Amino acid sequence: LIEPGKTGWLVSPGDGYALADAIRQALSLTPGDRETLAMAARAHIASRHALDKMCDETLALYRSVLAQPANA
Repeated sequence: LIEPGKTGWLVSPGDGYALADAIRQALSLTPGDRETLAMAARAHIASRHALDKMCDETLALYRSVLAQPANA
């Protein structure tokens, strides 16, 4: 979901050094780079998690489950 350095940073749970490094990277961005990253992150989320798309996918899942025999 996240493209490191393009839409955010990934840090393993409990890895304080990686978290500190990610924070350092974020703080070192220029205002223009921060804006570019923020816009890329918003576009990434909007393209993958639009309300209509999520509703369609949920309905498709329900339909597939309901189409199965009750004892399956």
